[in-house]
Amino acid sequence: MMHVMKNNSRGFIKIVLILIVLFITGGTIYAMRGVIPPSDESEIQAEETAGVAYAWSFTDLGADELGMPRTEVSVITDGTEHKLGTFDGSCSEQDTDLLENEKEKVVCWWAGGGKEIGVFEESGRRVVKVGDVDEGDAETGGFRGNFVAVVEL
Repeated sequence: MMHVMKNNSRGFIKIVLILIVLFITGGTIYAMRGVIPPSDESEIQAEETAGVAYAWSFTDLGADELGMPRTEVSVITDGTEHKLGTFDGSCSEQDTDLLENEKEKVVCWWAGGGKEIGVFEESGRRVVKVGDVDEGDAETGGFRGNFVAVVEL
């Protein structure tokens, strides 16, 4: 009888340990999903925003002679791909700190500065704008502005 209890206890402990490992692994994957850069050349991410689906496409073009990465960015909506251009830095979609009327954004960043590409809702229209972003320095704060419309969706 005692031998059966020991085996049941060991089995229970193994199950608990397996569940703990799975829980920690799942939590780590969830936490890191936006941190780890894509491993392939092109990544497409779809989002639903107010009933409109946007998919961003990032194509890594490699680095220039100074080592700065270059990325080609497109947005796909309503079945149409809109090529937005080639940007300095590595680009990724971000869902925090959206500006007024900004529904989606991508930031292309390298060495303290870059470009923000945003989908804005203006007077019932969807417009993609590109603006400057800079982290600033000890004397001046960061900058985010100079947005210019590049395409209407």
